[in-house]
Amino acid sequence: MKLKLIDYQENITEETVGTCELCFGTTVCSNPVFTFQKENNEIFKTDGYDWYWGDYTEVDTIDNVIDFAEYICDIDFREEVLFNFSWLDNLICEYNSERGKRND
Repeated sequence: MKLKLIDYQENITEETVGTCELCFGTTVCSNPVFTFQKENNEIFKTDGYDWYWGDYTEVDTIDNVIDFAEYICDIDFREEVLFNFSWLDNLICEYNSERGKRND
């Protein structure tokens, strides 16, 4: 199954992080959201960020979103893939790794 990246948005906010007095603080969060379209025209969104016990995590930076969208178009995804934060984080890591190899 092929995918297309059809939208990318950030919602920059300042958030409270941490769960106790020792790690409590604030940070700026991008809250990226990726919108994809499947071959059957089904549209879905995947958060490029995750919250776990007060800790904020987001996907690696993508320097060129258009190049990333082209990279995705060339991949054939299995139907049973769960398109969640972990999937997106791994995909972006692979993209950045491949991009680094192409620039050498």
